[in-house]
Amino acid sequence: MHKEHYQGEVHGCGRERQYRIPSRLVAPFNAKKLSVLSVLIIVVCAAVASAASPPTKEAYNIPNAESYNAHFGNMDPNKDGKVTWQEFKAYFPKADEKVFAAVDLNKDGAIDHDEWHDFKAAYDLKHKD
Repeated sequence: MHKEHYQGEVHGCGRERQYRIPSRLVAPFNAKKLSVLSVLIIVVCAAVASAASPPTKEAYNIPNAESYNAHFGNMDPNKDGKVTWQEFKAYFPKADEKVFAAVDLNKDGAIDHDEWHDFKAAYDLKHKD
């Protein structure tokens, strides 16, 4: 049976989670490279976590947001999965283009299903019958 050689100290957050890094994995790296790699991993994880969290209503800053409570499918008459400014304006005749721009998070000129539900979630708007 092959025995693994270990290098370094025990890592972990408690007895149950302790482990040692096999020397064959550590050998190609020095401490400086491992530190840089650790920082990069933390930065990437933070970026992914922040991108995954939907905006808050403070980020949208839409007055009378409850007046924009609608089912996405009703605003998308051609059923292409995107609501353009013209479709938005047709469904909400008194709509302000600033509201449309605030909900269009990726700034592609259309509101998709996820963007619409992120907006509704931020204002705790439920589906209307």
